[in-house]
Amino acid sequence: MEQRPPSRPRVAWEEDESSQECSSLLEPIEVCEVEPLQPDASWLPVYEEEEEAVDFIEAYVRNPERDEVQKMKFLRNIITVCTTAQEKGLLEGLDIFCRGNKLAENIQALLEEKPVDYLCTDVWQEALLATAALSTVETALEGEMLSLVAACISRVFFLLRNGDLDAWFTAMLLEKLDIMLKALLISPPASSFEENLHKILQVCNFHSVGLHSGRSSP
Repeated sequence: MEQRPPSRPRVAWEEDESSQECSSLLEPIEVCEVEPLQPDASWLPVYEEEEEAVDFIEAYVRNPERDEVQKMKFLRNIITVCTTAQEKGLLEGLDIFCRGNKLAENIQALLEEKPVDYLCTDVWQEALLATAALSTVETALEGEMLSLVAACISRVFFLLRNGDLDAWFTAMLLEKLDIMLKALLISPPASSFEENLHKILQVCNFHSVGLHSGRSSP
């Protein structure tokens, strides 16, 4: 009886597969880390007008290494983007952008990163103005926005109570605070005016008590 030749191709395939499996177990597996995709802000209506400013804001919030120049530019770009959006009617979607990049929290972090009595005129001015500009977008005075407003007011009142300020600096500080508070009241819908006024007065009253008590103490 004629015998069929052994099925060597199948054995060879099995041996090759087995050797590949063994080698794959012995060799280290290279894992590639994939960075999560970042949202693209080019969909914002204001992006076409202020592309550079929007891109800088996004880059700033993603980079933990920031120098003083970048911090000032970050605040000024917030003012630029929000002001342009307000003046040209390009506010659509900007609230999503601001909350997504945590602009209120980032402004507050700049106010709180140094001692409260640290006088940094430029940062103070820009932080107050950036808060005022952000109020045109963040219409709800609650959560992070209310926390930022409280931080601004508390630090201004602390400086007035404990700081040895000259007349020019005091007038400048109060002027910027006035701009910020007016923007917070005027920007939201009319239905929110009384509620926001009540919240602001509560914050101001709390810190004004400390201001008067500080002045009366020796």
